[in-house]
Amino acid sequence: MDAAADALRQATTAFNESIVHIDAAALDAAKRAANGLVESQYDRAAWATMREALAAAVATDMAHISQSDVDALAARLNARLDRGPLSDAIASAQALREGDYTAESWKAFAEALAAAQEECGRRSTTQGDLDKAVKALTQARDGLERKQPGGGEEPGGGEDPEQPGSGGQPERPGGVKPGAGGNADTSKPGTAGTETLSKTGAQTLLLAVTACIMLAAGFSITTARSRRR
Repeated sequence: MDAAADALRQATTAFNESIVHIDAAALDAAKRAANGLVESQYDRAAWATMREALAAAVATDMAHISQSDVDALAARLNARLDRGPLSDAIASAQALREGDYTAESWKAFAEALAAAQEECGRRSTTQGDLDKAVKALTQARDGLERKQPGGGEEPGGGEDPEQPGSGGQPERPGGVKPGAGGNADTSKPGTAGTETLSKTGAQTLLLAVTACIMLAAGFSITTARSRRR
């Protein structure tokens, strides 16, 4: 009896060790998630694929399946279209302002945006088409060209700031700009005139002094002659 009992225990242990324990937690979670989905929110073809995967998962005999097959079923159930990247790209593009960009570059961008919105709204599409729409919209956005201030010219229109009407500080008569300070040319407005007036005044004063001396000398001579008589 003891020998028979030992043999039975050994056989039971060997059998239990030969059994493969399947971890079906991921598959069970995928089935619950799939059952909670709403058909109207998904692409028609993707929905049909998901329903087929769900039916296969439910019909699977867990006693006769490998762990790799269980994992593959879970992956099929979780493989749904991801519209998130395209939706994010559209939202970001809609925040741009047409007035900030050139008409030609904006036209190409607007066409790509309209195509992306149409693709994102399709019920029957593929992940590849969604990804292509994201790429096309991104390329069109990268191709946008900003308008230059002043209608394509640099501020001030490229005029020489030292020339009259350039928008910079105008020159004063005589070629001296405002604020020249100690480096200003001596040919300021009024400088030449002041020097001329100064010279003229000195000459006039000299003539007046000479005339007074001559008058005084004449007066002295006249007085001396009168006394001699």
